[in-house]
Amino acid sequence: MKILDTYDNINQCFTNEKFDIDKWTEYADGIISNLSKKLKNDIAGYDFEKEVLPVIYDFLKNKEKADLAHYIFLNITSDLSKNFIEIFNEDINVTVVLYLGLCNGAGWATEVNGEKTVLLGIEKILELSWYDKRSMLGLVYHEIGHIYHFLNRKITDNLKTEKERAFFQLYTEGVAMYIEQLLCKDMSFYHQDVDGWLVWCNINKTRLYKLFLERIENREGTQCFFGDWNSIEGKSDIGYYLGCELIKKLAEKYSFKEILNIDLQIIERALKNI
Repeated sequence: MKILDTYDNINQCFTNEKFDIDKWTEYADGIISNLSKKLKNDIAGYDFEKEVLPVIYDFLKNKEKADLAHYIFLNITSDLSKNFIEIFNEDINVTVVLYLGLCNGAGWATEVNGEKTVLLGIEKILELSWYDKRSMLGLVYHEIGHIYHFLNRKITDNLKTEKERAFFQLYTEGVAMYIEQLLCKDMSFYHQDVDGWLVWCNINKTRLYKLFLERIENREGTQCFFGDWNSIEGKSDIGYYLGCELIKKLAEKYSFKEILNIDLQIIERALKNI
């Protein structure tokens, strides 16, 4: 595991407190070769002036919060590899990067030049107010959970239908959340648990699973269960809870390695039997 902290180099992206895309490009490619191209391609559909620049400038205006996010990042990652080895008896081949992105996401588990990488966009972390330790811990562990799953899943997932994609998203987010809890050493940990979120989820669990299945059957889409910008009955990120609780149920019958390579038909059957 490799940790790249680029916080002290972010200022080079600005000239007289004005964002300079050319200097940012040089900064990004100095982190990882060709990183800037990947990030620019990712936001090709954004309105750069209206959707990206304001978030970048908000980062620049909030140095105290940015400093706090940086401090917590250093705190969390100082023993990250050691903690991972303690839980999984192996290290993971991944590079974790704290950087200034172009609103590509607070956390992104991806590949850069064929190498597994977790990109942590500090501008989005500040925008979402995820600079407290609980939120950043969840963010880092969750994205590493995705990488560990991708590295260990030997099945080639050829997702042809919306139904398959819905089950796969619930499954993979559930695995990442489950790994997040293992790393936190707290199997009730949900970084989303604010203002009674977990209590509400526990009370409504069975009904929420039924609603998820109904939306699949009615071809209504299930993205409303995922992402802080979406919600079910006013609650966001419900899919992470449902996925993780499903993985816990499967863990009663299957080993962890088996779960990492489980067939989606088993996921579907398990959901319908809850």
